[in-house]
Amino acid sequence: MRSRNRPGFTLVELLVVITIIGILIALLLPAVQAAREAARRLQCGNNLKQLALALHNYHTAHGVLPAGGWATGNQVSWHVMILPLVEQQSLYDLINFNAQGYQANKHVGLNPIGMFFCPSATEAERRSVFDSSLVGDEHAYTQHYHGVAGPDGTNPVTAQPYAMDPDFSSSRPRHGCALEGVLSRDSAVRMEDIRDGTSNTFAIGERIPSEAGWVAGISNSIEDAIDLTCCKNIRYGINTCEGFCADHGNHRVYTSPHPGGAHFAMCDGSVRFVSENVDITAYLSTASRAGGEVDVVQ
Repeated sequence: MRSRNRPGFTLVELLVVITIIGILIALLLPAVQAAREAARRLQCGNNLKQLALALHNYHTAHGVLPAGGWATGNQVSWHVMILPLVEQQSLYDLINFNAQGYQANKHVGLNPIGMFFCPSATEAERRSVFDSSLVGDEHAYTQHYHGVAGPDGTNPVTAQPYAMDPDFSSSRPRHGCALEGVLSRDSAVRMEDIRDGTSNTFAIGERIPSEAGWVAGISNSIEDAIDLTCCKNIRYGINTCEGFCADHGNHRVYTSPHPGGAHFAMCDGSVRFVSENVDITAYLSTASRAGGEVDVVQ
């Protein structure tokens, strides 16, 4: 009988097949990563939308938006005030509102709240890095969505400086606190106060990396340095500074891991992805609630 040879790959043919598979994987991987980032970016925008909706519901219940944070008393953040409106009543019930300073409640921040995190952030970026957030040897969880305190610059319509609460600290300057936004120090803004239009005014912006715990509102405990930990001024452009930009203080920029810009929730509840190349005048104008500016981010 005549034996039959079994067909098979030579070594060269096998190497060619492996090379082709490697090339296909290399071509496919960026597409998979892009699809995953697109999904995370969509979820991030949805988080902001839910937070903006919670602000609207708070306004309906109280006739006013929550303060960005309080400089005295319990010093908790606006994030704390909306907890019952984002299905976190149990955490809200743990807060001691009669406490002096947010430190008394920072242990509540050991509870992570998924809606407060950008899905593209790393696990490390979900934790505060400040020693003031330590509970024992564990850092409290942070948040990636800051209230917009307002602009610091010149109003292009009036040619006057935007209103600022000055910073009198000499040892640790924080550059003051903007007052013409909707979530600022001790603010109590009503929807009717947003005369530039709710669709033309920022409420919340995306900002990573992490800073203070999500319970922390505003601290002014060191030489009258107003430290905005749950909201930020707008003075510099998006993604114009890497890391914590320590010398920027309360001007630390809005930034995100999404290529090309960052998400913002408007006061009408809509969400926009704002380009890092946005015109700075329009950017500052959109942070103002009643400046009368025409040129705003569209």
